[in-house]
Amino acid sequence: MKTRKTVRGDRHYAPNWKQVCYRARRSTLHLCVCCLRRAEVVHHFYYSKRRGLFLKPIYGFEVPGWDIAPVCCHCHQLLHRKQCWIKHPKNPDLDRNLPAVIWHLRFNYLLVRVWWLWLGLALLAIAALVYFLHLLGA
Repeated sequence: MKTRKTVRGDRHYAPNWKQVCYRARRSTLHLCVCCLRRAEVVHHFYYSKRRGLFLKPIYGFEVPGWDIAPVCCHCHQLLHRKQCWIKHPKNPDLDRNLPAVIWHLRFNYLLVRVWWLWLGLALLAIAALVYFLHLLGA
């Protein structure tokens, strides 16, 4: 497992972290889910999930839009402010965003995904219309 130095010690990252990041950024066409600027980093909403009575790390099993989201550097700094982030006093793996912030990020992720879907469908409809008009005119 790879580690990175952070302010609160070593942070573990799964061997597939680069692929997870790429998949998350690609899913929003490399747009920040907060401000629609270019996404430069992928933000963890939390590092451990409660499964029954136990907390399990999510490393390597992050789901884009549910556990992580692509954001720009500016929004990433905002997401780690005291107003948005809960720091566990002893265990950095229990750090997390506030629940309201997590749901806001999840909702924004869906909006960005749906927005691109509707844009793609609109462009497809316009292309089909132009094609049929060309057939009628020929």
